[in-house]
Amino acid sequence: NPVKKSVKGLDELIKDYEVEEMEKKIYKLIPEGWQNDIRMFTEDEFSDTSKRNGELVKAADDLAAFIEAYLALKNGIKNEDLIYAKNKLTRKYKSRNIAGINFGEIYADFD
Repeated sequence: NPVKKSVKGLDELIKDYEVEEMEKKIYKLIPEGWQNDIRMFTEDEFSDTSKRNGELVKAADDLAAFIEAYLALKNGIKNEDLIYAKNKLTRKYKSRNIAGINFGEIYADFD
């Protein structure tokens, strides 16, 4: 995730490629009735629906990106984009409580 965000437009390019590949290779193999549910998880994964808390999914995805950046830096990889991503995510979730989870406390545990 930090790598995708460090190159302008890369995340959109990857997302477009994923959608194209799903259309060509996956959707034709599964029943038509399942396709909208699969699209929800692969194309619109961070939106709230009656089936899922999109805000919580996004927070978990951001936490995974934070941990990726944190571990890379801790293991000696020096990269301004990783430092920026780590700090930005820490600030973003400093006082956030989502679905009863205090994300600020989780991020603080990494200090």
